[in-house]
Amino acid sequence: MTFKPPAGSTLDLTGSSAEMTIRKGVNGELLHTLTVGDGLTITGSDKFLLTPPVLPQGEYYYQLEIETPSGELYRVQDKISSTYEWR
Repeated sequence: MTFKPPAGSTLDLTGSSAEMTIRKGVNGELLHTLTVGDGLTITGSDKFLLTPPVLPQGEYYYQLEIETPSGELYRVQDKISSTYEWR
């Protein structure tokens, strides 16, 4: 996963913290929380390696929050449509 900051800005993820939550539905039940060192790995200045949990087929929503060492907070959320079981 590559994180693209807002247009006109630059971002170096080195030293940042991050948390991704996965829910069944936009405001649905919290199924998984991934953090740096526990499912998320920052692999470069703008890249993440994501180790997804096992999810059965269906539609899920994730929210990714990134906090830089300087305290800037970025939030990204979107839908995940799984037509196969993630393992």
